[in-house]
Amino acid sequence: MLPLIVNTSLAKGALAMARDRCIVKSLATIRDMGSMDILCMDKTGTLTMNHAIVVNHLDSWGSPKEKVLRFAFLNSYFKTDQKYPLDDAILAFVYTNGYRFQPSKYRKIDEISFDFIRRRVSVILEAESNAESRNGLVLERIMVTKGALEEIMKVCSFIDHIGTGTMTTFTEEDYHRIINIGEELSKQGLRVIGVAMKSKQALLRLAEKGVKAKVLTGDSLSLAVRICEELGIRTTNVTTGPDLEQLNQDDFHETVKRATVLARLTPSQKLRVVQSLQTVGNHVVGFLGDGINDTLAIDAANVGISVDSGASVAKEFADIILLEKDLNVLLDGVEHGRLTFGNTMKYIKMSVVANVGVFFPLS
Repeated sequence: MLPLIVNTSLAKGALAMARDRCIVKSLATIRDMGSMDILCMDKTGTLTMNHAIVVNHLDSWGSPKEKVLRFAFLNSYFKTDQKYPLDDAILAFVYTNGYRFQPSKYRKIDEISFDFIRRRVSVILEAESNAESRNGLVLERIMVTKGALEEIMKVCSFIDHIGTGTMTTFTEEDYHRIINIGEELSKQGLRVIGVAMKSKQALLRLAEKGVKAKVLTGDSLSLAVRICEELGIRTTNVTTGPDLEQLNQDDFHETVKRATVLARLTPSQKLRVVQSLQTVGNHVVGFLGDGINDTLAIDAANVGISVDSGASVAKEFADIILLEKDLNVLLDGVEHGRLTFGNTMKYIKMSVVANVGVFFPLS
């Protein structure tokens, strides 16, 4: 009878979770969800609104320049791989503010898609040049690259003094100046439109139930810390992917155990963090993510969680699909998981007591 009771209890729990907009792909996942004591999550779309707007377009000295916006637009317009909220924000800003960058004057030659090692996407375009030639038309090819600030500067050799028509060699002084500008913007949270404040209450309730939250993101540390501070997540212990790479195995495990915010992580580093918490910390780990870069961690976690609007591959590897990008939906799932587990344990205890009562008279 025990297998029947357990499966019936889990099935009832799955139906209840479905009514609360939480789809369970495997009944055994309900048990794991009820036992979960650490929830790792990417911040995009769960802690933030997953919606971006363009506030400004700055050159290397922090001054607004239309040329910067034009190149950003061309990159987002011609790229054919997955469109991200940042691309939608750039295109919307250009269209709604009446800019006429005339992409029809350009022809796409090739594209280097975004990956999580390069952390940048490039498009190669061809257009008519202003230069004169005896043979008539002169075509000019340009590569427009958009990506993480540090990764872009790694491949820069020159810097454009927009407005003066001059270029100079990219120096270490230029590097530090641009990094400082980027950090100031990140501290202001200008990369995202705002924090999903519903998440704050959900995180507090999860903490009350003994589920600790850790943020694993590919974004900059300063931005991740600012968002977490607004949500009440402790930021006294933070680290980054490059720092983790420098640690030996024991120090890595200890750092992962203590850290609540881990930024600038690659997909493989997210996987390694989850595995460390499982094997060394002996925790039941959940991972919530919706992007391609979260797939490895979702698959490795005891409870892999994605959202209905997430990438197809992330949903394929997930054990649970949230029909809303809302941590409160996840909280309801944890409560149902623990209730289902509790009902199963009640039956087991009743069965043990009944069997003991039958055993003694017979003896």
